[in-house]
Amino acid sequence: MGSFGNAAIQRRHFTVGETRTTIGLEAGFWETLEAQRGIEWKQWVGDVLSGIPMGVGRASWLRLHILAGCCVMNNKHMDTEKH
Repeated sequence: MGSFGNAAIQRRHFTVGETRTTIGLEAGFWETLEAQRGIEWKQWVGDVLSGIPMGVGRASWLRLHILAGCCVMNNKHMDTEKH
C-alpha cells in the first residue's frame, strides 16, 4: 500500500451525482485508490458513496472499501503464487 508515514490529510474535490463534495484522506489511501482504480477512481468513489449507511462518515466508508480492495488484490496474488 501507499505511504502512511506522513499522516497529513489530502483533500480532493469531485462530484457525486449532482453534489460537489470534498473528501479528506491520508496520502497513502489516495495512492492506493489510484493504484487500484486508475483514472476511474472518481466514478468508483461516487459508486461507493451512493451506498453509504446513515451515520457513517464518508472518509471512513472510503477507507474501509479501499482496504477491502487491498485484501482482494492480496488474496488473488497469493492464489497465483500457489499454482
